[in-house]
Amino acid sequence: MTILPFLVLTIFASTAWGAIHLGCFKDTQDRDLKGLMITIDNNTPEFCNKVCLALGFRFAGVQYGKECFCGESFGAYGPVPDTDCNKPCTGDESLTCGGTWAQNIYDVLYIGCYIDKTSRDLEGGMTVTNTNTPTSCIKLCAENGYPFAGVQYAQECFCGTSFGAFGKAPESDCNKPCTGAASLTCGGTWRQNIYLVPGRRS
Repeated sequence: MTILPFLVLTIFASTAWGAIHLGCFKDTQDRDLKGLMITIDNNTPEFCNKVCLALGFRFAGVQYGKECFCGESFGAYGPVPDTDCNKPCTGDESLTCGGTWAQNIYDVLYIGCYIDKTSRDLEGGMTVTNTNTPTSCIKLCAENGYPFAGVQYAQECFCGTSFGAFGKAPESDCNKPCTGAASLTCGGTWRQNIYLVPGRRS
C-alpha cells in the first residue's frame, strides 16, 4: 500500500470530478481498498475522491474521520449498516467519513446517466459484448485513447472524447443489468452510464 506526502496530495487534489456513493462497507487490517492509504487533517469525501481520481484509481473510501483509501476493487468484507459510518470528517464535521472499521465507498469515475440518440453522444464507436461491464468498457476505451466510456442497453460499450450533447437523464433510466455482471447496471434504452477513463482528459 502506497503512502504519499501531504504536499504532493495538494497537487493531485486540484483535479475535480463527480463520484457516486456506493454505501458503507466493512474494513479489516487486511485492507479492502489496497492501493493507497493516507491520514489527513482536512479529510472529506470530495478531497479523497479527487486524490484517488488523480492517481487513476476506480474507488475511494473514507474511514474513521481522517483516513482516505483508494483501490481497484472493494466489498471483500461485505456491506454494513449506514449507521456504522458515523464519524465526522476532519475537514468538515457536517459530513460523514466512515467509522470504526467501516468506510464510505465511492466510485470516483462515475459521471452520470445520459441520453443517447441514433447520431450517438460518444462518437468513438460501439462494441457489443456478452461480457459487458463498466470496468471492461473503461479498459477498452483506455486502450483506444478515449477519455470517456459509456455502457448502454446491457451489452453495449461506447467511447468518445466528449459527452452530454443530448442532456442528462434521471438515474432511474439507467436500469439494465450488465451482460457481464447482472449485479451491475449498464445503461438503459437510449440511456448510458458515462464514466471518466483514468489518466485521460479531453
